[in-house]
Parts: sequence; structure tokens; C-alpha cells
Amino acid sequence: MESEEVKKENQWPPDHVYVSKSIEEYVKKARKFNHQDWLNQIYNNPKIKIEMKEQNVKTESTKQKRFTLVVEAKEVFKGNDRQEVAGEIFKLQKDSHPLIILLDSEAKESYQYSKTIHQRNYRVQAGNYEKDSVLKPAQEVTKTEE
Repeated sequence: MESEEVKKENQWPPDHVYVSKSIEEYVKKARKFNHQDWLNQIYNNPKIKIEMKEQNVKTESTKQKRFTLVVEAKEVFKGNDRQEVAGEIFKLQKDSHPLIILLDSEAKESYQYSKTIHQRNYRVQAGNYEKDSVLKPAQEVTKTEE
């Protein structure tokens, strides 16, 4: 007899009427709960300290372009796409510039496309990145009064 009573108490799944009543009670409690009051208790409680950080204004990206073309110590073109740079080099070669320097800022390399009057095609040589770079900061010129 005791085993039958224990079986009735520990039935699984539980009785549907009991479950539906407990769900209804839970829903009633949830509807009574006001989330705004709960938030106000947290934010207005002097014991709880919440650090509100100011949002910094993000500036525009100042990412440097990867490739730079230099002709006669002047920057002619800046870009990130290899095909665009190759097209610009081809255009500069058609204009017969004696020295075209390609600077790759990511790999820290430079390439010199050079041609003399007697040569038909351009020669490509590895250059010195530090020496070929035109991106050195300009010196400030102070005006002197006469």
C-alpha cells in the first residue's frame, strides 16, 4: 500500500491541472512586476555605484594608403589597389618619366622604374625605402624681419 501512495506522489509527468494552476500563478506574478521600478531601484540606490563613461567622439579613419607613386620628388598617386597602381605606372611610363618610384608602406619596400634616353624599356630595381620616401615631415621655415 505504501508503495502505491509513493507512486502517486512521484508521478511523472505531473498532473496537468496542477501544472496549469502553477503557470497561471507565475503569469499573474510576472504581470504585477514593474521593470521600470526595478531599474529605478538600481540606478537610484546610493549603495550601488555605476560608472557612466562619456562616449568619445570617433574621428574619421586616418589610415594611410598602402601604395604611393613618386615622380620627381612629388607624390603623384596614392592607393590601396594593386591594379590601380599598375595602371598609373603604365600611364607614367607612356609619359616617359625617367624615374618612377613605387613605395609599399605595408611591406616597407620601394621599387624604382628607371629609363635612360637610349633604353627602350623601363628597368625595375629594388630601392631603399627610407631614402626614396618623400613622406618625411617638412621643416618649418621661420620668417625673418629685415
